[in-house]
Amino acid sequence: MNRIQTVHIFARAADLTSYRKQGKTKRPTGDIREIGELAFRLFKEIYPWREYVRGIGLSVRDFYFGPEQIDMFGSFEKDAKQRSLDAVIDNLRKKYGHDVIQLAEVYRDPKIRALDIKGEHTIHPYSFFR
Repeated sequence: MNRIQTVHIFARAADLTSYRKQGKTKRPTGDIREIGELAFRLFKEIYPWREYVRGIGLSVRDFYFGPEQIDMFGSFEKDAKQRSLDAVIDNLRKKYGHDVIQLAEVYRDPKIRALDIKGEHTIHPYSFFR
């Protein structure tokens, strides 16, 4: 499993002011929840909330392909179960589409539920439109 160690967040306000910050995870990880929590923490640290958010970007760096170091104080069994669950969710989404399974938070807000995240945010090369 590929893992990353650095998360970089980019935010742009309505007045086109840009904010950037990056942070490192405690250990190389492929857990989307851990990456998301770090990204949200970084976003809250840099964004002043004086303006609406115009854009936000997230990138990951420092890929790690080596063997996994087991954390003596962590829960190896819990991490293994989470990786297995993530793999099943990825396979379901590949087979039936991204909307086949969602977090409960997505269903609370009708605006979020109506978004086509993958379809609306695909960047096509210029030659695609010819």
